[in-house]
Amino acid sequence: IGTKTAFGGSGNKGLWMNQLHVADDSALAAGIGGAITFGATQDNTNGTYLASIEGSRDNATSAEYGGSMIFRTRTNGSAVMGAHMVIASDGNVGIGTTAPAKLFELYSTSHAEMIINTTSNTSNCSIDFDLSGTRKGIIRYDHNATDADGKFEFYAGGNTSTQRMVIMGDGKVGIGTNDPAFTLHVNHTNGGPIG
Repeated sequence: IGTKTAFGGSGNKGLWMNQLHVADDSALAAGIGGAITFGATQDNTNGTYLASIEGSRDNATSAEYGGSMIFRTRTNGSAVMGAHMVIASDGNVGIGTTAPAKLFELYSTSHAEMIINTTSNTSNCSIDFDLSGTRKGIIRYDHNATDADGKFEFYAGGNTSTQRMVIMGDGKVGIGTNDPAFTLHVNHTNGGPIG
């Protein structure tokens, strides 16, 4: 699989001046690249590998330099390390996939779940949607101290101080009101038709 070399001599400076350069001298092929591997003892006598960070060529075409950064970890019971996170050559980031199709992709063969966690029951968890650094929309969960008082809040249209819709902890939905009194409560301020 080739050798990994850490260059430290003056003859290998230049572009990598005062930096660690890890290279792979394998024949030109897709998937080759330098790597840093992390390991530890497995029984106080023998060592084993646990994780790695590696560069990986996109293809075997001469004078093309596209490459990915692969983060591998080893699951207990597995003989090999899996590629669990990738930064592709186009900048896309994938977790659970080595070929992310969008800027950020979560992939799983079962449930693909993400957790946004806070330790304060008076704080919020939210996802912001920005345009050129300006907040344009928010999906927020307001914990409000208790589950019964917690609610989802939706902000849109560049107005990030007024909730366009809320879903309360008791299941009530409010549109145009942040305190729905009914299962579906629509508050139309200008008196026009709804529909």
